[in-house]
Amino acid sequence: MNKYRCLNDEELRSMEDDFKAFLIVNGVDSDYWQTINKEKPERAIELVELFSDLVFEKIFTSIVCLINIQPEVIHLIKKEENILKAIWIKPKEPHQNKGLFSEFNTLNTEHIECYFGKKTPEDINKECFNLLEMGYTKTDLKSWDMYFDLLEKDCF
Repeated sequence: MNKYRCLNDEELRSMEDDFKAFLIVNGVDSDYWQTINKEKPERAIELVELFSDLVFEKIFTSIVCLINIQPEVIHLIKKEENILKAIWIKPKEPHQNKGLFSEFNTLNTEHIECYFGKKTPEDINKECFNLLEMGYTKTDLKSWDMYFDLLEKDCF
């Protein structure tokens, strides 16, 4: 059983060369792979699960920040070792949210509430996986710094 989820067919196809290299490193050549698929499909699934976990672990190693922008809230996550720091930005009044977050440069701090928090999850990679599955996207430290610098004087 894998830790995250199996890559789907499209994801596997996009990583075909990497998957072949993974199989070769694990002593599975093309002929043996065909045999496993036909005679021991559960073993083939185990290999795909193992490869999937390795792919996700590599993704999590490269994550510095995640972001989720919704009409009613912006949520940024910054990964620092085993700690996740977070910024939540939302309009003070629900009717103010129209276009409030459309452009970073036009973010008016007079009309927003912002919150800062941190969490030390038991498994930071699993937490990142869950966030990605919920629609968060990978972003860079520059995004975090831009929002933090803009909000720091007014919210923190």
